[in-house]
Amino acid sequence: MRHVIGLLYLATALVGFYWAIYLTLTGLYGLPFSRWYVVIFIGAVVLLVGAILWWTSSSEWTRWFPLIGSVLLAAYFIPAGIVLIRQGRIDLSRVVIVALVLVCLVVAIKERHVTTYPQLQRR
Repeated sequence: MRHVIGLLYLATALVGFYWAIYLTLTGLYGLPFSRWYVVIFIGAVVLLVGAILWWTSSSEWTRWFPLIGSVLLAAYFIPAGIVLIRQGRIDLSRVVIVALVLVCLVVAIKERHVTTYPQLQRR
C-alpha cells in the first residue's frame, strides 16, 4: 500500500506541475498573471518532495510534506472546481484533476494521523 500512496502523491504532483505551467504559458498570451500559479507550483514541489520522502524515509516528520502540498493544491483546485460546476463548464479532465487532488488530500490527512508504536507491537 505504501507504493500506491507514493504513486498517488507523485501523480498529483505531476498534475500540479502541468497545471502551473499551463496556466503560466496561457498568461503569456494576454491573460493576467495570478499568484495562484505560484501556489500551485510550490504545492506541486512540496508534494513531489513528499512522494520521494514517502518512499525513502520512514520518519514521522516526512508525513507533513504530502499534507502541506495537498492543502496548497486543494486551496486552488477545490474552489476552481466549484466555480466550473456553477458555470456549467464541466469536462472530464477537470473533474478527474479535482478528484485526484481531493483523494490525495484525504489520504495525506489519514496517513498523517496514523501513528505506530513499534515497542507496543512487539508484545
